[in-house]
Amino acid sequence: MTATFSVHARVSGLDPLAIGTLTGAAGLLQIGAAIPIGLLSDRIGRRRLIFAGHAAFAVSMAYMAFAGRFLPLLLGRLLFTLGSTAIFQVGSARLGDIVVSRLRHCAFGLLSATMGLGFGIGPFLGGLLSDTLGHALTYLLASSLSLSALFVVQFCVGQGSRPRASYGMCQGLRRGFADMARSPDLLLVTFANMIAGVTFAGTLGTFLPLYGRDIRISQTAIGTMFAVRSCVSAFGRLPASILARRFGNHTFLLLGLACDSAAMFGIWAANRPSVILVMLVVEGLAYGGFIVAGQTYVATHTTDENRGTVGGIYAMASGTAATFAPFALGVVAERWDVRSVFAASGVIVAAGFAAFATGLWLVNLRPRQAPVLGQ
Repeated sequence: MTATFSVHARVSGLDPLAIGTLTGAAGLLQIGAAIPIGLLSDRIGRRRLIFAGHAAFAVSMAYMAFAGRFLPLLLGRLLFTLGSTAIFQVGSARLGDIVVSRLRHCAFGLLSATMGLGFGIGPFLGGLLSDTLGHALTYLLASSLSLSALFVVQFCVGQGSRPRASYGMCQGLRRGFADMARSPDLLLVTFANMIAGVTFAGTLGTFLPLYGRDIRISQTAIGTMFAVRSCVSAFGRLPASILARRFGNHTFLLLGLACDSAAMFGIWAANRPSVILVMLVVEGLAYGGFIVAGQTYVATHTTDENRGTVGGIYAMASGTAATFAPFALGVVAERWDVRSVFAASGVIVAAGFAAFATGLWLVNLRPRQAPVLGQ
């Protein structure tokens, strides 16, 4: 959907501000749903939430195949967001449950690498099929793939141990925020996750297809660019996990933000597909290293009892960026042009990098010094 949704909405008659609003609304839902989904996974088990997420994927893609106005597209996008939150957020928590600390860098590197391959193949096929078959048939095919994933979850994902959380939802929410407040290093990592969300969820996924359309780059070419970006990112994640274990998660988080900002400025300065592709590769490598370091950090400094809740707060930060960045950048696109969106994004991420680096310097923390929440 990354390579096709904004163009599908544009062809349906929506302007850039409305398209940014759709993405922003999805981010707002992610903010509201991340913590409840995490709490539920702590109480009723991870597999049920992952199964429900794939079901939401399938229904949303089939629905958007026939949606052509703002409200129907909004409903489909919101359902899609619920599914993605359940799958990716709870899936990461499940991996943290079953992998011992010394192997988590490698495990999360493998998890994010396989995710990246999916994100690479999807945009390529999506762009190609949209140019040849149209958006409706493309979305229906994606829905059928999501249905097949339901069987994988049902028969291949283990039940896991019984839920360990013995408190209610409201108490769990209070405990989750209290745990975060006692860990300034984890607060900083969560802040960095919010800033990182500005680039891909807030900028590239929404506005790069529109920019490509403005400078006469086909949907197939845009889909191919996203595919290359995702594949390079995927193949770089396992090596990144090894290096993150050697040099520290904070180092990779800083490097990721710096490269994200540079990539946004690079796309703003470019109007050639080859240069845009290089910038996407840089951003993809940075994002891959960032996601491995961030997920490993959260998993290592939480317990089975509170990992879903704290992971929900961590994911909520990214949802905050996915909510407000597309709306704000949509205003930038309306006031100036779509190209200006990338300069604005670069400035935001550069400011976030400076704030994150300053925070790390002030608290003078290292990953091994941070407490494990819940213990």
